[in-house]
Amino acid sequence: MKAAIFYGRGDIRIEERPMPKCPKGGLIMKVCYVTTCGTDVKKIQTSLCN
Repeated sequence: MKAAIFYGRGDIRIEERPMPKCPKGGLIMKVCYVTTCGTDVKKIQTSLCN
């Protein structure tokens, strides 16, 4: 599966990661759409500007 990994200032990488194992009594959901909130954008912008 693909994952966006935040390593630090200005360093966000899309990487292939192994599919997680489902814990007993748990579930794995397929995410079809994602978005970011204003706090996420602010955190990324702040890390790029400092």
